[in-house]
Amino acid sequence: MRRALELLETDLWFPDSVVFHLTYAHDSRSHLLPRFTLLDAVQQNAIVAFLEYVRDHPGDKYRSQAAAEALTSYWALPVAKRPTDQILLLDGWRKGKSTPQ
Repeated sequence: MRRALELLETDLWFPDSVVFHLTYAHDSRSHLLPRFTLLDAVQQNAIVAFLEYVRDHPGDKYRSQAAAEALTSYWALPVAKRPTDQILLLDGWRKGKSTPQ
């Protein structure tokens, strides 16, 4: 993230790539969530600060919007409201469990 911050004023792809890889999308849930959950609170706070800085940086409108999306889709949500890798079936039964949750 440090290098991405250093390159925010450029047209290089690296800052966009960092933001992209921090953006939760439902179709990438199985790939991203296990990685996101490995981060401790300090690391998660650093990601939030990075994304907020990029969102508020007056350089690239697309990059700012992408950082805002990363925040609203995962990082700015309270931990209890963040998406998980658990799949809930419509009737409240978790996939693979024999009792409803």
